[in-house]
Amino acid sequence: MAKRGRDLSAKLPLERLRAVVLTQAWSGALTTQLLANMGAEVIQVEALSRPDVWRGGYPPHNRGQYPNGEPGTRPYDRNPLFNAVNTSKLGITLDLNSEEGKSLFLDLVSTSDLLAENYSARVIPNFGLEYPTLRQINPTIIMMRMPSFGASGPYAMYPGNGGTTEPMSGISSLLGYPDGQPMNSGTMHTDAISGMMGFA
Repeated sequence: MAKRGRDLSAKLPLERLRAVVLTQAWSGALTTQLLANMGAEVIQVEALSRPDVWRGGYPPHNRGQYPNGEPGTRPYDRNPLFNAVNTSKLGITLDLNSEEGKSLFLDLVSTSDLLAENYSARVIPNFGLEYPTLRQINPTIIMMRMPSFGASGPYAMYPGNGGTTEPMSGISSLLGYPDGQPMNSGTMHTDAISGMMGFA
């Protein structure tokens, strides 16, 4: 007779992987959530001065983004968008502009297998966290960069998300009416696609 139920002793494929991540919104957060779901220890790093944009503003400005329209006493933990792509992760707040925050971050890098980020191309160099610097601390670290418009080229320094990468990719020109203006899909599909590609 076949064994029923889940074998809780089974190991997940990425259980031995530790990832320290500087990701926001959908694409990078989805990539790293998939890593966590496959068993990786994922440590999300945010700054108190600039938390993940999907947490919502503080004080709350759009009550409709919270369950029952109530932000509660901890609105930064109640936004369904943020919570949907950040399950199974650990979190820490660090100020990477301070010596202490940067030192703690580099300690995390020294014991991690992967650093993932999806800032615009200018941010990581501004923090002094380029790949050669990280490899001096951890020669085996893998760095996954996911800037919306690539790490080089004419648009590299621009921030972006699915709302901007969709028209830049040409997808918007395929939507709408034949004699009308191009239009976005209404859902930032390119964020989800890049999140899946990052995981792959």
